[in-house]
Parts: sequence; structure tokens; C-alpha cells
Amino acid sequence: MTQLKFVAKEMLPKWTEFYQMENGAIFCHDLGSSMQRLHVTWQGRGIEVKLPRSTIITCPGIHDNALYFMGGTIKKIFKAVFYPPSTINVSLCRDLLEGEQPLEGGLCSLQQLGVTKVYRMNENPYRDGVKVDVSQAELDGMRLRGVHRGYAYFSSRSSRIEPMIRNLSENIIVIKSNGPVHIGDDESPFVYASNGVSLFTLDTESMRFLPKQSTGGTTVLEILGEQDGVMSVVGRRGEERQLYLMTASVYQ
Repeated sequence: MTQLKFVAKEMLPKWTEFYQMENGAIFCHDLGSSMQRLHVTWQGRGIEVKLPRSTIITCPGIHDNALYFMGGTIKKIFKAVFYPPSTINVSLCRDLLEGEQPLEGGLCSLQQLGVTKVYRMNENPYRDGVKVDVSQAELDGMRLRGVHRGYAYFSSRSSRIEPMIRNLSENIIVIKSNGPVHIGDDESPFVYASNGVSLFTLDTESMRFLPKQSTGGTTVLEILGEQDGVMSVVGRRGEERQLYLMTASVYQ
């Protein structure tokens, strides 16, 4: 088994959600206080995002190199884009549609005429939505993780050391994992999972896992994504409690 060499890039605060863009910038959503705070870390600098007044960030997720999120009770979808080195633009995308439900990870579902479709916040539900062709009872205990190349990927908890996949239906794939799962954009054929001490790469073209890789003493808590062969994660080193942004080269 090959071993990844994770390098700690910077210390990260607790009670914070992290979302990595394609240019390497990281949006940080602070959950540790009653005040909504969104900022970007870029080359060791912190840049504050100016949010529209009374905006409460919910269901954020990265799509097309931008952070999409719901504006809380105002039922609007916003987009935040970072332009290095210091410009952040927040704009209103659209209002929620009738029958539309925002979901974690910048995802949405739309139910109309008894048919449910799921899709990314930046997509057209009528053109791009993936039909959920199973009953809600069959999805009990599962979480929608992403939409990738025409399939809806759900995850469920597992006591197994290594993840498993199964086709629940023609449109739905389930990943059983006891750790984080990351669904990237359609440009990459790979989906990633970890049990904390190993990285598992699913090749969605063959629907087979590539040989697993050891994290080399790093505990992976969250997979932020992979760009140009470099994997970024939130992790801990050894017995430390401190969280770090960490990167390692992975195979393609």
C-alpha cells in the first residue's frame, strides 16, 4: 500500500466549515458564534466577505469555482466568487422555486407532479436535475452527497473499515463509508472517501476502487477536494488536537 505524504499548510480554527475553490482559495464559514462570518484564506491572508444585510448562510457548497449558499429565511440563492489577491464578489442568483428545497453542500431538490429531482444550486433543475427514482423510505438514513455525471450520490454510515458502493437504482449510487466522502465536479472521474487513516479513490468510469493509500499518520477529518493531482484535506497530525489544512500528491 502506498503512503501519502501530507504536509500541513496552515492551522485552522475549530467550529468552522471549509470549502476549497479550484484556485486553491478556501472559504471559511465560522459556526462558533451567533454572528455570521464568511472569509477567505489565500496565501496566509484572511479576507473578510461582506454579506448582504440579514443574510444567514445555510447549505453552502462549491460549484464552478464559486461558493453557492442559501440566504436563510429570505429564500434566495447567493453566489460568492473570489478574485485573487483580495476581491470577493457576492451576488444574488435567484429566488427559490415553488417546491424547491435547499440541501447541504450547495444542493437542491425540486418536487413537482410527484417527481423529485436533485441538482447543484448553480444548475437548471428542469434540464440538469437527476430524477430520484426510489421511494423516500429506501433513502432513510442516507444523505445526498452530490450529483456527478448524471448520477445522484448518497452516503450511509458503515461499520466496515473500507467503503462499499452499490447501485440503488438506475440514477442513484450509494457509498457506504465510516468517514468523509467527497464528490467533485464532472471534469474528474474520481470520487473520494476516507476512514481517517486511508484514502479510497472510486473511478466512476469503471465503478471500481483504485488501490487504497495510507494517510501516513495524518487523520483525515474532511476531504476538501483534488486539483491537478494535489489532495487537500482538513486533518490532524498524530495525537494533536489542532486542525490543519493539509495537502498531498495523489495519483491520477
